[in-house]
This record gives sequence, structure tokens and C-alpha cells, in this order.
Amino acid sequence: MLCTRRDFNVVALATIIARHSSKNQRITCAELAGELGCAHSYTEQMIAGLRASNVIEGQRGLRGGFRLVGLPEDYSVYDLLAASKVPAKFEMPKQSVKFDKLVDDYLASITLADLL
Repeated sequence: MLCTRRDFNVVALATIIARHSSKNQRITCAELAGELGCAHSYTEQMIAGLRASNVIEGQRGLRGGFRLVGLPEDYSVYDLLAASKVPAKFEMPKQSVKFDKLVDDYLASITLADLL
């Protein structure tokens, strides 16, 4: 499951948001883009999946920004990646399914708290 640069960026994005949330702070999309070294529009795309899955919440305004909805321990790396993915519309070979299951199980064992 962890196979694209976008996957690594989603995990990095969530880690940055978690770091700010633990200090009871919010972080803006522009600040996230700066820390990740990504374009603002690309960062917005990554945020959209995490918001839609209720991993992070946003607040508009002067003190606005993003923060985790729950605690870092509540989210596995697998959860973060699944929140940002579009479901595949093709069938994978049996060997790939078995390998993906092993990788997914491992990623599910690592929480966002482990990355802080």
C-alpha cells in the first residue's frame, strides 16, 4: 500500500498536524505546504482525504488551520493511507493480494504516535 511519493507525504502531513495538535495548536495549509516542500494545491488534495475520513478537522478564520480529531494513538499508518486512497477498480493477482495483506497488517501496527 505504501508505494508512491504521495503516500509518504500523507503520512508526513499527518505527523506534522499531530505534532501541532499535541501543543493544542492548528496549522494552516500554507504552513503544511512549506514544511513538506510541496505546492499549496497538492497539499490541499492530501488534506481533502484526511478531512473526508474525519482524521483531521479544519477551522477557518484568523486562528484557523487543521488539527487531529483524535489522539495520535488512534490512527495507524494504514488508516492514514486508506483515508487518502481511491479504491482500486481492478482485480490483483493472488500473489499480490497476499503481499499487500502482509504490508497492510504491518502498516496497521504502526500508529501516528510512533512517528512523533
